[in-house]
Formats: sequence, C-alpha cells, structure tokens
Amino acid sequence: MRILIADDNPNDRERLLGVFKPLGTCVLAEGAQSTLETFVTSFDQDKPFRLVCLDTNMLDGQGIELIEAIRQFERDSLIEAKDKVVLMVVSEMKSMKEVLLATRAGCDSYVAKPVQQERIFIELSKFGLLRQWESFS
Repeated sequence: MRILIADDNPNDRERLLGVFKPLGTCVLAEGAQSTLETFVTSFDQDKPFRLVCLDTNMLDGQGIELIEAIRQFERDSLIEAKDKVVLMVVSEMKSMKEVLLATRAGCDSYVAKPVQQERIFIELSKFGLLRQWESFS
C-alpha cells in the first residue's frame, strides 16, 4: 500500500511514519500544495496512493482545502468510488466544527492527536486497509 503523510510538524511526521512504515511505502509532505502535487503526480506515474494521512492545521492553513482539492481531482479524473483514496485526518481536535468541516470536505476518518497506533489501526480496518489479524500483532 502506498501512503502519503502530510504534516508540517517534523516530529509528527516522524511519529506517523513510525506507525505507517510497516504497512507500506510512505511518502512525506510538509504543506498542502506539495501534498496535492505529490498526490497528482502519483496518478501520472501510475502509482496512486491508497491512503492520505493529513493534518488540517498545517502552517499554510490549507488542510480543508487540500481535502476538497483531492476529492475534486478524483471527480475530474473519473476515478471510481472503489479506487478513491482513503483520506484520514490526524489532527489536534480543536472543536467539533473542525471535524464537521473535514467530513463535509470529504475526509473518511478523523483521528485526534496525540497519535495512538491502536486507534489508527482500528480506522484502517474499517476501510479494509488492514486485516483484523494484523491490527494488534
């Protein structure tokens, strides 16, 4: 599985990399623009990501817009529902409004920081990205 991790905090990126690295090939990005460019390029190279894990509170402040842009790219590219990327927001939950905005923008899952591997694995299992027997071994 190819995983794109987008977070402007280097410590959080490394923590997330530690969680996701055993599950597949991980690519790191810092901001919304570089994340979107990496995402689009992956399709051009016929190596799409199956999971995008992103923080909505990046320095460029474009997390929600990034979710919308990814979903728009998928619509414009006529990507079938079964092939759409799973968008997992991993962010400090500042308010329910933030969760609602992310969900309306198109995120599939919202996990509050600090990151807990068990919680991430439960969410991945919901989307068939982690078999149940792998979850907590």
